[in-house]
Amino acid sequence: MGKRAADEQQGETDILNFLNEQNRPFNCQNIVDALSPKNKAMKKTLVQKCLDGLSSRDEITCKEFGKVKIYLANQVRATIPNSD
Repeated sequence: MGKRAADEQQGETDILNFLNEQNRPFNCQNIVDALSPKNKAMKKTLVQKCLDGLSSRDEITCKEFGKVKIYLANQVRATIPNSD
């Protein structure tokens, strides 16, 4: 596995964990801004490629509003707390 493939795989893992932890919508630039202090390899092109891959595999949800794409964690997999 090449360095780019390893970076992309690690990026997808980091982004998926981030979206699941935050559980709110983000655009690509929001994710770059949030993750780049931790990981300097997180450039916008890599983040966009990871988001597209995660979205195509239905691991995250993508909503398009004109030119803008908004990404959020799949709510199907979210656990709903018990009301008791």
